[in-house]
Amino acid sequence: AGATGIYSSSNGGIAVYAQTSGSANAITSWNTGTGYDFYGYGKSRFGSMIGIARDPSYTLDVNGDINYTGTLRQNGNSPIVYVNGGPKSVTGAAASWATADCPAGKVITGGGCSYAGSTSFTHSSNYPQSTTRWYCSFYVNGGATVIATAYALCM
Repeated sequence: AGATGIYSSSNGGIAVYAQTSGSANAITSWNTGTGYDFYGYGKSRFGSMIGIARDPSYTLDVNGDINYTGTLRQNGNSPIVYVNGGPKSVTGAAASWATADCPAGKVITGGGCSYAGSTSFTHSSNYPQSTTRWYCSFYVNGGATVIATAYALCM
C-alpha cells in the first residue's frame, strides 16, 4: 500500500509525512540554521491559522509584501468591481457632471471620465467625490452635444 507516517532524521532535523502510493502528499521541514523551511507537495490542509513572518491572528496572516500570479478572489469573486456610471448627454451651453457609484460594501480605488460627441467642451474636474463615488464635471460650449461617462474602480 505504501508508507505513511512521520519520519525524522538527525540529518538536518527532517520530518516528513508521506503517502507513497496513490496520490502522494508530503510536508517536509528542515533546519536551515536560521529557522525551518517547510515544503508541501500535493494538496495540504491546515486546520488552524498560518502566520508568515508573524504570529497569526487570522486564517492567513502575512507580514510583508505579497507577490502572486493569478486572480485574487474573495468567496470566488474578484474583489475589484468596474462600474460604468452610464452615459450622460448634454446639449447647449451648460455646466454638467457625470458620476459612477460603487456598489454597497465597496470603496473607490480609482476612476476616470470619457467624452464622446462634440469636442466643443471643457473638462473641469475628475476626482473621487466621496469614498464611494467618482465625479467628473465639464462645460459644454454653444449648441454642442457632449456625452460624458464616469467610471469607477471599487474594492
